[in-house]
Amino acid sequence: MKTGQASSGIAALLWMGIGLIALLLAQGIRRPGMVTNQDPGPAFFPILLGSLLLVGGMWRWILAWRSSRQSVQKPTLEGEPLPTQTNPSGGRWIFYRWFPALVAYPILMPQLGFLLSSSLFGAWMLKVQGARWWVALAVGAGLSFAIYGLFSRLFLVQFPAGRWGLEL
Repeated sequence: MKTGQASSGIAALLWMGIGLIALLLAQGIRRPGMVTNQDPGPAFFPILLGSLLLVGGMWRWILAWRSSRQSVQKPTLEGEPLPTQTNPSGGRWIFYRWFPALVAYPILMPQLGFLLSSSLFGAWMLKVQGARWWVALAVGAGLSFAIYGLFSRLFLVQFPAGRWGLEL
């Protein structure tokens, strides 16, 4: 198994482990007496997230396993093999650009509120991945407003408004 395939397999195991832990911890959440379809209860989101991580980890594991079985590289039209990795330190560089945002997001949430901090966080993550600034800002804000609208209106979840009280 090559380095990229090994790291993909490790990431798959990490996803499955976190998903399984979320599912196990969600079993300990007390459910109120009257849980209905309109109010799925406090364990709904951890169970959903844990299930998605578990299934995504399994899928990633299958893809890593399949790519490790295909050890023969496909030749190009000229008969030379395709390069396997163009920038070995590219993933590490992206991580170093992500990490400050991962630390700053929960610190800024009480100060700026959910909408502004999540919009900025999403925009920064998209910009790190190579999106244009205006696309990153539009998608980050759109995602934040969609999540806010879904959870605040449908599930009646209260989000931090921040010092400026940006709450809709």
